[in-house]
Amino acid sequence: MKTVTVENPAGLPTLSMEVLKSDYDWNLLKEKKNRDVGDLKKSILTLGFKVPIFVWEAGKYVTDGTGRLVALDMLAYEGYDIPAIPYVPIEAKDLKEAKRLTLAISSQYGKVTEESAADFMLDMDEIDLSFINLPDLNLEEIDWSPKQQAEKPQKKERGVAKSKLMHTCPKCFHEFSSSEE
Repeated sequence: MKTVTVENPAGLPTLSMEVLKSDYDWNLLKEKKNRDVGDLKKSILTLGFKVPIFVWEAGKYVTDGTGRLVALDMLAYEGYDIPAIPYVPIEAKDLKEAKRLTLAISSQYGKVTEESAADFMLDMDEIDLSFINLPDLNLEEIDWSPKQQAEKPQKKERGVAKSKLMHTCPKCFHEFSSSEE
């Protein structure tokens, strides 16, 4: 039988898939489309299961990791042996607070852009994009070539026109220029 690689270098507590399926509720915040679960399965088989799920033990509720558990359950159905899954215990006074934490964990507080993705992955050799899902980006169309460094502004000399400096608003990211003084 094939076994899914599950890593737990921090020695976190673990739960078996059987216990997670029978005794725990899984959050249903994100819809699970076949393509998404397929990408998760491929990711787990390629990289291994390296990031623990988050569990509110007192309420037997999975606050984060439901998609990966669905993928693991499908792999088990396909004949893979699934070792015990590491989890991070989450403190919450009740289900309402556990769900608030689920929303916070699942929130995206920044936007991944084509430029930021290209810069982030620039030093990575042979990137397998087949199971990477970054909404609103077509990773196949990103220019992965290194960006040319902008020339440093030369020192201002008498009688030379002022150069323009580009600025970006930290709130709305509007770009504007001003003259160097």
